Amino acid sequence: QRRVHGASEYLEWQKAALTVLSGAKFDQTTRECLEDWKPKVKDMFSSNSDIMKKALQFGSYMVNEVKELGLGVLEHKLPYDQRETLLIYEELLKKEFHIKAIEIIDLKDTAQFQGNKTYANALNNTLPGKPQVIFV
Repeated sequence: QRRVHGASEYLEWQKAALTVLSGAKFDQTTRECLEDWKPKVKDMFSSNSDIMKKALQFGSYMVNEVKELGLGVLEHKLPYDQRETLLIYEELLKKEFHIKAIEIIDLKDTAQFQGNKTYANALNNTLPGKPQVIFV
């Protein structure tokens, strides 16, 4: 059996980073960010360096997404429900990977696995847009 953790919505720290970016000024033509948003994110997450690092990486990614796709990407909603997409393709995944069972779990429902060392690293790296597969 395989467990796949995907996201149906942004995590709280991602929503906070999106709020900071939403308040930043962007050039209307080039969509370049015109102000340094990083100090705000660093201050917001100063008590948790791991989350701060992720939030800065996520913020940088989203600033690039604004350049490519526009300010709409800063909404607090994922462009699609990753968990739902995985469920739609569940049979294809089982066939492709030659497995009989797959468990698709929403990232927000993974608290039950937090104490399990087998899952700790994978869960720590699971983000919206970056689902993780855990072999059971």
